[in-house]
Amino acid sequence: MAYTHFITKHAVLTYFALTFAISWGGFVLVVGPGGFPGTGSQFDALLPFVAAAMLAGPAVAGILLTVLLSGTAGLRELLSRLLRWRVGARWYVAALLPAPVLSAAVLFALSLTSPIFTAESKAAILLAGITAGLTTVLEEVGWTGFAVPRLRRRHGVVATGLILGMVWGAWHLLQSLWVGGTYAGSLAVPVFVALYFFTGMAQLMAYRVLMVWVYDRTESLLVATLMHGSLTASTIFVFTPAATGASFLIYTSALAGAMWIVVAAVALASSGQLSRRPLQRRMACGAPRGRGEEDEMMATTDRNFFDGYLDAWNAHDPAAVARYMADDAIYEDVALGRVLHGPSEIAAFVEEATRASSDFRFEEVSLFTAGGDYANEWIMIGTNDRAVKGVPATGRSFRVRGASVGKLDASGRIVENRDYYNLAEMLAQLGIQPAAPPKPA
Repeated sequence: MAYTHFITKHAVLTYFALTFAISWGGFVLVVGPGGFPGTGSQFDALLPFVAAAMLAGPAVAGILLTVLLSGTAGLRELLSRLLRWRVGARWYVAALLPAPVLSAAVLFALSLTSPIFTAESKAAILLAGITAGLTTVLEEVGWTGFAVPRLRRRHGVVATGLILGMVWGAWHLLQSLWVGGTYAGSLAVPVFVALYFFTGMAQLMAYRVLMVWVYDRTESLLVATLMHGSLTASTIFVFTPAATGASFLIYTSALAGAMWIVVAAVALASSGQLSRRPLQRRMACGAPRGRGEEDEMMATTDRNFFDGYLDAWNAHDPAAVARYMADDAIYEDVALGRVLHGPSEIAAFVEEATRASSDFRFEEVSLFTAGGDYANEWIMIGTNDRAVKGVPATGRSFRVRGASVGKLDASGRIVENRDYYNLAEMLAQLGIQPAAPPKPA
C-alpha cells in the first residue's frame, strides 16, 4: 500500500507528526481552544488530564509504528530493551545524577542572592516527583525506543540528540503557552513565554544529547527512562524554584548553560568522540601485543578494508563487493544454506540479496582480526519494500544482528566468508512465514 511505503521510507518523520497530532490534539481538547494561557486554578484542576494527553502521543505513536513496521517481533525487541538492566553501575550514575546535581547546584548558587528554594514539604514533593518520573516510560517508548535507533543509523550521537532535542522542546510548546500566565510574574506573558520556550529548548537539547550518549553505550531503554525521570522529578518537583518572571528565567537559563557545560565535559573526556566507534579492532587471544605504531597501522588497514567492503554492500554494488573477493573465494550464507564460489556467483548473490529492499544495509559493530583471520560483527537492516518474482512486499522493516567469519588470502582479499544470523527472527520481523519442510514419503 502507498501509505505503508511512505511510512517505511519516512518512519521518524511519521512518528514526529503522529506524536504531535495525538499530544496536541488531546491537549486542546482538555483545556479548550481559549484555555491559553491557563490560570492557577485551571492548572491545578486539569494538570493530570493534560499530562495524560501529552504522554499518550509519544507512547501511542511509538508502539503503533513499531507494530506496523516490525510486527510483534518489534514489540518483543522493544520490551527487551526496556527490561535491559545489566549495564554497569557507572551508567546508572550517569543517568540518575546529572539532573538533581545540576538543579540543586544552580538553585544554591542563585539562592546566595535571592531565596528561591521552595519552602514546601520536601517529602511530599519528592513523592510527587518520583510518581511523575515513573510516567516518563510512556515518553521514552517513543523518543528513545522508536526514534533514536532510526536517527542513529544516519547521524552521530550529537546530531541525533540535537534533532530529537529540538523536536522534544517544540513538543512542549503548548505546555509553555499554558503555564505562561502562572509563571510570567511581572513580565508580559508573550515575552515570558518566548524566553521560557527558548531556554527550555536549550536545556532539553543538551539533556537529550546526554541521554542519547548514555543510550548509545547501554542500548537500555530502562536506563534512558530513568534518566528522563530524574530530569522530571528534579526540575519540576524536587528542585523547582519558588520564583516567577525574570528570576525563573535566570534559573532556566543557568540550568541550560550548566547542562551544555556537562555535554562539553563529556565530549572532552571522550576525546571529542561521543558516538561509539562503529568499527573497533581488538587484539585476538594469542596475538602479539605492544607493537605500537605497527599495531595501529594494521588496525587502520583492517578497518579501512572492511569499511569499504560493507560500503560496497550498502551501495548495492555487486561488482564492487566482488572486487573484495579472491578468485577462488567461497562465500557461505549459513542461515540460508547457500554456498557461492568465485566473484561472479557472489556478485549475483549480492544483487539478489538487495533486490527486495531499497534501504538494505549493514551497520558496523566490531571487528576482530588475527593474521588473515577475521570476525566482523554487524547489524543487518532494511525494509521489504519491493516485490520480487511476483511476491508482494510486506512493507515491514528488519533489524538483525549477525557476524561474518572468514579468512583473507596473501593478497589481502577475502578467500573464505561465512555469514551467521537468525533467519527465523528476520522472517518474523518481516511477517513472512517460512515454508514448511516437505513431508517424508
